[in-house]
Amino acid sequence: SKSMKIAGSMLVVFFFFKQKTAYEMLRSLVGSEMCIRDSPNVFAEILYAIRNEMAVTPIDVLFRRTRLATVDQQVLAKALPKVIDMMAYERKWSESRKTQELNLSLIHI
Repeated sequence: SKSMKIAGSMLVVFFFFKQKTAYEMLRSLVGSEMCIRDSPNVFAEILYAIRNEMAVTPIDVLFRRTRLATVDQQVLAKALPKVIDMMAYERKWSESRKTQELNLSLIHI
């Protein structure tokens, strides 16, 4: 949407681009991602870390920004691909970058 304000003779235009909300992204999770879908707080923490805390790797998100790494190794392994998908969406990663991040992350878990 656009909003316009006239300040004297100056025209100021603001453009607002809608990001997917946590709720919109949460509804699309299926299958192995249920460990995140069933925990909306964890999902929101992941999204917040990616958008606001400069989390740059999946390991950074899983080990430093959330408590998923301390829960269970199987939960961590199931969450990893979805965290990578979320980061790829937010950071505009290519498929090759996603694969690279997955391989680097698997070394740590």
